Amino acid sequence: MDTPSPSLQDPIGESPAMKLAVQRSLRFASNENLKVALLIGPTGSGKNLLAKLIHRASQRVKKPFVSVNCAAIPSGVLESELFGHVRGAFTDAHFSRAGDFEKAEGGFIFLNEINETDKDFQVKLLGVFDDWEIKRVGSQEITKLNVRVIVASSKNLENLVESGEFLDALYFRICVIPIVIPPLCQRTVDIPPLIEHFIKKYSGSRLIEISPETLEYLKTYSWPGNAREIENEIQSFLPLNRKRVKKFKTKSAKG
Repeated sequence: MDTPSPSLQDPIGESPAMKLAVQRSLRFASNENLKVALLIGPTGSGKNLLAKLIHRASQRVKKPFVSVNCAAIPSGVLESELFGHVRGAFTDAHFSRAGDFEKAEGGFIFLNEINETDKDFQVKLLGVFDDWEIKRVGSQEITKLNVRVIVASSKNLENLVESGEFLDALYFRICVIPIVIPPLCQRTVDIPPLIEHFIKKYSGSRLIEISPETLEYLKTYSWPGNAREIENEIQSFLPLNRKRVKKFKTKSAKG
């Protein structure tokens, strides 16, 4: 079967590293036998875009895509959010609720920032990947799952395993298809097309031109916030002005 190649709504990059990441993402998307993929890359590097690309390129494109930022949910709430709960399971559980795994049935669930979860939750998640079933909090009823999972981390999970912060068994369970997204400073060839894309996205009907001097400043800055920082900066400084150009010159010199 040919590998699908849907167009991206936002650019990821043309560097060899990003082409490889996209290629591996599409291979995972097209293989229904593969249940879990791991995206590894710094914040703002494009993990969300790759996760959505996998969904669009898969046979499950018409099924749900549920995205969960594990870092934004308190550890005591995360289990209920993902697995659901029954009425009376805990204080304020006034009604039963399906969790995100159930909401993603037939499709994909994207667990971003898995590195921010605690060991207790990691043990529960390992059980899901072993048996592909869940129990709502407060219930003994088993719900079988038909989902594919994309897990993402902004930190090196091997280092977290060595430091005891991440469960080694879970790491080996999710690291079947590792897809690495390098920081933007290691793939500077991707900077100009990202700048061009976001200028077109946020300039609307206005005709915006960037001087060669300004573009050079933008290209040589290290962009520690990666593509997300480019988007935020372009959005905030259109139309361009000399104060912004000076700012980037100063930041580039420091970097």
